[in-house]
Amino acid sequence: MKYFNYQEIKSVLLFTGLAIIYGLIRHYSIVFGFEKQFYLFSDPIMMGMLFFLVGEIAMLKWSMKQVQIEEKAGNFLKNSGVKSITGDICSRLTKKLSRALDISEDGTHLYVRDRHWALETYGFFWENLLVKQEASPASKLRCLAFHSSDLNIWLEEKGIDFLSYQKRFIDAGGVVERVLCDDGQNPELLDKVVNKMKECGIDVYYYNAKKGGDDFAWDFLIVDNQSVMWVDTLNIGHKPETAVYTNNGKYEDNDLYERWRKYRDKSELK
Repeated sequence: MKYFNYQEIKSVLLFTGLAIIYGLIRHYSIVFGFEKQFYLFSDPIMMGMLFFLVGEIAMLKWSMKQVQIEEKAGNFLKNSGVKSITGDICSRLTKKLSRALDISEDGTHLYVRDRHWALETYGFFWENLLVKQEASPASKLRCLAFHSSDLNIWLEEKGIDFLSYQKRFIDAGGVVERVLCDDGQNPELLDKVVNKMKECGIDVYYYNAKKGGDDFAWDFLIVDNQSVMWVDTLNIGHKPETAVYTNNGKYEDNDLYERWRKYRDKSELK
């Protein structure tokens, strides 16, 4: 299957849009007798030059943005290390997904604004964790997770794959502790997810959102100060569209360890 370059698609859309606008202006200037007043639009050569100039300016701006992203990616790799989990993810994404990739100005947050690729990078995350744990079983890496978005993900193909990685990670000596959070409206679904996780050796806690707390607009997993957040969940049960990776144990102004402990301490162990 051929995948079109994002710049090619933007170019086609831009010039198509300009051509449509030109056609409409020319048509109605003739219909209403304003052709002389709009002589610029009735000259195909002048309009061609104008379209070319506008298109070049737009492409230049797009190219400058790509250069800035590449520079930020370099800063992120420098901060986190090419061989780190977040560094490896940044390296892969820079090659595969520049149009959905963004990095914060301070080089600490890596954003993947695409649901498909957000899920793919979460797979990269667990691949790296598994390799790291298998290489050093005595390290006993401890993953702390909080999940308040759609629980069905764990019963779908991708979620099952993630659980498979997590089971292998635990079998290699790692630890996974996950707080599940919902509004208590679907206990059967919750039980299915809890049982699947317990079969993998995951320590599962449950927090009922009716007790109150934060807005539950994002989920997260943190290990060794490297973390992934799922944002755009809006509220309990929604499907996130963006993954955010950090290497400092924080998301925006939130300390992820503190946030996890706060809900774990208020939860019941399943």
